[in-house]
Amino acid sequence: SRMGLKQKLMQLDLISNLLFIPALTALFLAFSWAGTKYSWGSGPVIGPIIAFAVLMAAFIYNQKRRGDAAALPFRIMKRRSVIAGCIFIMCGNSTGNVLEYYLPTYYQVVRGYTPAKSGYMMLPIIIAGTIGALIHGFGTSATGYYAPFMLFASIIMPVAAGLITTIKINTSFAELITYTAFSGLAYGIGFSGPQNAVQTVLPVEDVPLGTSIMLFAQSFGPAVAIAIAQVLFVNQLSMNLSGLVSGLNGARIENSGLTQIVTSMPPAKAREALMAIDKSLIQTWYLVVGLACATMVGSLMIEWRSVKSRRD
Repeated sequence: SRMGLKQKLMQLDLISNLLFIPALTALFLAFSWAGTKYSWGSGPVIGPIIAFAVLMAAFIYNQKRRGDAAALPFRIMKRRSVIAGCIFIMCGNSTGNVLEYYLPTYYQVVRGYTPAKSGYMMLPIIIAGTIGALIHGFGTSATGYYAPFMLFASIIMPVAAGLITTIKINTSFAELITYTAFSGLAYGIGFSGPQNAVQTVLPVEDVPLGTSIMLFAQSFGPAVAIAIAQVLFVNQLSMNLSGLVSGLNGARIENSGLTQIVTSMPPAKAREALMAIDKSLIQTWYLVVGLACATMVGSLMIEWRSVKSRRD
């Protein structure tokens, strides 16, 4: 029987969307203002954070009330592999994104590379990430198991992130290529694990929903992590440059703004400023190390199920 308009609207779960989308908007608004436009303790930052908490609580209550008709049914969200996959992909994708967001700042400002050369310098991450994804694909096809690759990624991801925090003004070209490629490889090896997990453990009719939950986690993690990284970077930069530059703000912290600050200084001071910017980047990348370590929670929680024993 064909569904009427009312049934179709009921299936869409509009109330959940009307709670969830404004909740995320409020959170991102608070993060984009905090530490740049307004202080963390100010009303325009605390207000949206409270709004986010209230709307999210209402969203969760609505999901529970709707049961299987919910946008994110609890029976799926409660599955161990779904929770583990979300943790792994949120943290893992965030490490890659925060790193890729601030590497061009290092290349263009600290090293003085052109934007084009800075772009080429991202190739090792992309190439190694592709190789990592192929290793994961062939390995999972051969053994049937995705969990070992996620675990392996969780072990090498923090090591790669740790190596990147050792980058200085005079780090050699070979080291830059090796460290960033190592990071890309780790990311590539683990990346498809959560998708494989939901396709393996969920009943066939729930797989599309499980996959969309993973895609959401994959986007949500970096959106929050980059916002936090920006706040960290701005705060560390204003502390590290406090004796050298006055009146730093969000606009001056763009790559071009930082380059102008450095070029307008006498050589001795300019080197000090570059060292301060490098230090601020490293302090921001400590967040990447933390997130990379957190992927271990997901890879240890994931169920060891073979894709070859897929139950329909």
